Amino acid sequence: LQRDIKEMTRGSEEYNRTMAKIQHLQGILKRHRQEIKGITTETKKATVSIGSMVDWFNRFGGVILSVIGFLTGFTLALRAIRDERNKLEESQAGLKALTGLDDDSIAWLTGQAKTLSTTMTKEGLRVRQSAAEILDAFMLVGSAKPELLGDKEALKAVTEEAMRLQAAAKDITLNEAVDSLTLSLNQYGAATDQAGRFTNVLAAGSQAKAIRNAGTAAASANVPIEQTVALIETLAYRGIKDEVAGTGLKKFFLVLQTGADETNPKIVGLDKALENLKNKNMDAGAIKKMFGEEGYNTASVILQNTEMVKDFTAAVTGTNVAYEQAAINSDTAQAKLEQARNKMKLAAIDLGEKLNPALTVSTNMLTNVLKYLPGLIDWCKKWGTTVITLTVPLAAYYTTLK
Repeated sequence: LQRDIKEMTRGSEEYNRTMAKIQHLQGILKRHRQEIKGITTETKKATVSIGSMVDWFNRFGGVILSVIGFLTGFTLALRAIRDERNKLEESQAGLKALTGLDDDSIAWLTGQAKTLSTTMTKEGLRVRQSAAEILDAFMLVGSAKPELLGDKEALKAVTEEAMRLQAAAKDITLNEAVDSLTLSLNQYGAATDQAGRFTNVLAAGSQAKAIRNAGTAAASANVPIEQTVALIETLAYRGIKDEVAGTGLKKFFLVLQTGADETNPKIVGLDKALENLKNKNMDAGAIKKMFGEEGYNTASVILQNTEMVKDFTAAVTGTNVAYEQAAINSDTAQAKLEQARNKMKLAAIDLGEKLNPALTVSTNMLTNVLKYLPGLIDWCKKWGTTVITLTVPLAAYYTTLK
């Protein structure tokens, strides 16, 4: 109409009639625009309201998840405390069953274990194991040396020496240290008051694991632990180590004990036996004939290095190397940290005793939450779409009324 009116004569009847139509249509368009504007405003209000509602649900859901997370973390922390307490109780029960000691003795050993795990001994040793692990070590020592089961002080002393050996050697576990020390004592029939001496000798010998195979034969030949370790060190210096060295020494001692008296260490002593054997000036064939093919390498190395054997014997005799090495290896930030952790565990155990009722309550709360949560999730899956479909128009309607 606006295009057509441009071609009409202004003021004519046709012009006036067309202008009236245009004005009428403009009035209708204005009213429609106002209605659209009002609808748009209401839609925006509804959208803001729904968005706020969604935000509220998100915040509420976050609070629920936070509460569940807190309960879960708190419960797991209390369970960890309970586990430490149970571990200590189990170690106590195992030690009591093995030793037959009364409750007072078990309490005394437990107190010693707690002290060892958190403080430094007068010799400078910091034990890194927890109290429960130390009680387990008491059991290991008691199992290896049953005569200690009725003497709590001796049991504690030998176990402490085993822990010192482990700290000095560094490359062995506590179980291996207990095994090496008690096995050596048993092989030589040594009294428990010799544990410190054996610990120092074994620590001085870097290849002391070979004592397992050679110890009994050495003791039978009246070769003291110092000379046995010196022989092991001599063999290790020439590349014969661990079980191979132990097996070779076992063969070496057995041959000497079943041979002539002049080369029998049980009769003339090891130094004299080696001296007399070396004076024979045996060639390779004679050595092989006497000791066999398996014992040839061991015998050859020993006969070629008798002075080295003496030097190593002097080095490991009367030594305090285990005490010195253990003190050095214990004076580290890591050792101090381990003992700090042990203190924390003991404190947690004490706390756990007091918080046990809270543990029960929190566990029940978490159990109830977890019991109903799957049903809630299933309900949301089934009815969630329906709830949202109903909520949006209701929210819009509510906003419109406001």
